[in-house]
Amino acid sequence: IVSEGMRRQLEPAAARDIDQYGRNNDAVFRAFVELSRERDGYAPAWIVDASKDPYRMLWLLRSGHVNLRVLHAVRDPRGFISSSIRLAGDEGRLPRMVFHHAMRKSVLWGYLNRQIAQMCARFLPAASYTIVRYEDLAMRPHAVLEPIVRSLGLAFEPGVVAGFRNGSHAVAGNPMRHDRRGIEIDETWKQSLPAICRVIAQAMTLPIRGRFGY
Repeated sequence: IVSEGMRRQLEPAAARDIDQYGRNNDAVFRAFVELSRERDGYAPAWIVDASKDPYRMLWLLRSGHVNLRVLHAVRDPRGFISSSIRLAGDEGRLPRMVFHHAMRKSVLWGYLNRQIAQMCARFLPAASYTIVRYEDLAMRPHAVLEPIVRSLGLAFEPGVVAGFRNGSHAVAGNPMRHDRRGIEIDETWKQSLPAICRVIAQAMTLPIRGRFGY
């Protein structure tokens, strides 16, 4: 819960906007819970918000209207850059285009992860913030997920690891729900990412990546 001291640091207009933002989201979350109760016969104990926007997280934190736990998922910056190059369709393009892409994504990786970590350190109790490394989750899903689930007051069901694509309640839906593969690590970047991109990623993320064990 956000203290009154935190609210007093805001300009009145900003405080009103953030308060209304929190109320609006709380209303949406409550409506979703009721819809789930009507459809499935039970209400979810927690709702997963996968929007990945640090400023949305900050507004929800500062509003004081949402009981928020943050799972900060982070990946090796070289893997992140390789994946973004592939998704953008930049593979095989001119070297200078891939070079510029690697620079932009390295800056983005450092900026976003630093922002999330700093926001959570300032506005969240330590017990409500968990860093989840992609590599750890992909290689040891049971070991990573079980303590997280139990910290939320829920019973861990090992079967969810094998059937994690089933029963998705995402509002828009994710195309990957149609993929039937299990949890597996993707480290193709070790072969496909150009050496110059690796050097860029390592150099430009150096100030922050050690915080996440990279």
